[in-house]
Amino acid sequence: MENILASKIIFRKNNHYARDIFDMVIALHKNPKMLHQLLITDKIEIEDLVGLRQSLLRLDSTRYLDQIKMKAPKPQYQEIAIHAPNLLLESINSTISR
Repeated sequence: MENILASKIIFRKNNHYARDIFDMVIALHKNPKMLHQLLITDKIEIEDLVGLRQSLLRLDSTRYLDQIKMKAPKPQYQEIAIHAPNLLLESINSTISR
C-alpha cells in the first residue's frame, strides 16, 4: 500500500485523477500517519507533498465531483469521496507542519 501511495504522489501529483485522490484519502483514512511514514522512509520527499498540495489547490472541484459520481463509491465511502481533496490537503498540511 505504501509503495502504491508513494507512486501516486510522485508520478501523478499534477494529474487530478479523482480515483487517485480518493485512493490516497482511503489509505490515509486507514493509516492517518502514512504521509509521515513515507517521508521518514524516504519513499517521498517534502517537495512531492508541496507539489501535490499546489496541484490540489488548482483542482477543478466540479470536474472532480463529476468523476467521483461516475466511479460510484460504496455508500460508506461517499462522504469521504466528496470531501477527499480537502481531507488530503489537511493531511498534507499537517504532515508538512511537523
